[in-house]
Amino acid sequence: MANPILVRVPADLVDLIPDYLEWRRRDLQALRAAFAVDDLETVQRIGHRIKGTGASYGFPPLTDWGRALEVAARTGQRDLIERSLAELTDYLERVEVAGETEPSE
Repeated sequence: MANPILVRVPADLVDLIPDYLEWRRRDLQALRAAFAVDDLETVQRIGHRIKGTGASYGFPPLTDWGRALEVAARTGQRDLIERSLAELTDYLERVEVAGETEPSE
């Protein structure tokens, strides 16, 4: 197995993270399905959702991939969508919450 990606999240979010990551994994499945049938509108919509939540939950890379997916879908850049999906897949397979930081304000 590849090395885990350790992420520290605010203490007040720790209990929410397992469900949050599960929803992002479901988004990934939906993204793959939409991309497979060339439904770029759905890719754009899900990318927008991921972009809007990643950093808020302590996962800035998710925000970046969400933004990339949203823009790539809007502009028809299928190669960028494919690359972003591969990177997102790797991240979600390897990410682990390493512990707590102080509560966010």
